[in-house]
Formats: sequence, C-alpha cells, structure tokens
Amino acid sequence: MSEAFQSWAPRRIDEAVEAAAPAPTAQCLPEDISPWSPPDMTAPLAVSPQSLAAKASNNNLAAQELDNQRELAKQEGYQEGLRLAEAESHQLLGQQSQQLQNAIAALSKLSHQLDDALESEIAALSVGLACQLLRRELTQLPGNFLEHIHAAATTLTGLNGKLEVYLNPDDMATLEGHVADTGQELEPNWQLIEDPSITAGGFKLSDDSSRIDETLETRLAKIVRQAFAGSAFIGGGEHSE
Repeated sequence: MSEAFQSWAPRRIDEAVEAAAPAPTAQCLPEDISPWSPPDMTAPLAVSPQSLAAKASNNNLAAQELDNQRELAKQEGYQEGLRLAEAESHQLLGQQSQQLQNAIAALSKLSHQLDDALESEIAALSVGLACQLLRRELTQLPGNFLEHIHAAATTLTGLNGKLEVYLNPDDMATLEGHVADTGQELEPNWQLIEDPSITAGGFKLSDDSSRIDETLETRLAKIVRQAFAGSAFIGGGEHSE
C-alpha cells in the first residue's frame, strides 16, 4: 500500500498555466482567421461629395445670416443715431430761438429806453433853446414883447373892461423902461401887476370873464409839441374862459 500512495504536494500555478496554454502562434489558428490589429488613426477619413456640398451650403447660410445681422445692426444704429441727432437739433434750435427772442426783447427794451432818453434830451434842448430865444427877445426887443401882449389881449371878449397884466418883476421894469424911452403909451385899461411866480419872458392876462396863460412854460410846451409835429412855431396862448 505504501507503494501505491505518495505524499501530496501543491502544484505551482505558473508551471501549470505554462504547461496548459499553448504558444500564441499563427500555426495554432485556423487558416481563414487572421490576428486582429488596431486601425490606423493617422490615415485621412474618406469624405463623400454630398457631405462636402452640405457643409459648404451650411457655411454659406451662416455667412449670409451673419451679413444680415450686421446689416440689421447697421440700420438700427443708423436710425438710432438719426433720431438722437434730430432730437439734439430740435433742442438746439429751441435754445437758439429762445436766445434770439431774449435778444430781440432786450434790444426792443433798450430801443424804448433810448427813445425815451433821446426824447427827453431833445425836449430839454428845445426848452433851453426856446427859453434863451424868448429872454433875448425880451431884453433886446421889448417892443416885440409888448406887441405880443397886445395880440393876446385882442383874443379876450371883454375888450372895453379892465385888463390885468401879470408880469415877472424884471420884465415889468423892462417894459416900463421901454415905454418911457419910446414915449409909447400902454392901453388905458391895462393894469400891470408884478407876479414873482411867473418866469421871466411870460405873462398872464385876466379880465372879468377870461384868462390867458402866456407863461414861458406854456409857450415852450407849444414849441415842443409843434417841433415834434413837424410844424412851424405859431405864437399864441391857451385861452380859457
């Protein structure tokens, strides 16, 4: 019995696999089967003409769409810029119009002020000139001053009654001296009365029913009105009844 049984010992796995697995040689494969090899990834892929045409068409469509978007954006930008420019132009025109109106108003106001100032200057000049002329007339030609009193007295209604002649004291002395020098007599119904409130060169007449104001201020006012009206000076006074 000892000859039939032997002691057991574990087998080496690597030795078993090497003994069981045959060598991978071509001689072990059937003739109609070849060994597998991985594909060559470096070779160019074959592309069909249909794929190329489709790709080109897609590229054209994309390019056309891009052009359309650019044109649309361009038009929108142009319209927006035009709208902003018009709004800015309207605003600028409005501002300039307002400035022009303000300038016209200022010029108009200045023109009125200048007209008023010029009118006042002309009136003052006219009054001063007329005053000098009347005083010169009274001093050098008292006879004319007396005739002017006679002319004013003829406009009164009560010619046969008493006539009061109001004069500046200096004018009264000048008139009395003229009468004494020339021997000319005054009207018998005249009564000369001194009135310091009357400016030299003027006079007032008064009878029972009427008064005549021939003061220097009244005569100068007539001269100014007639000068601005373009008429020649006409002597005479304001006659009130």
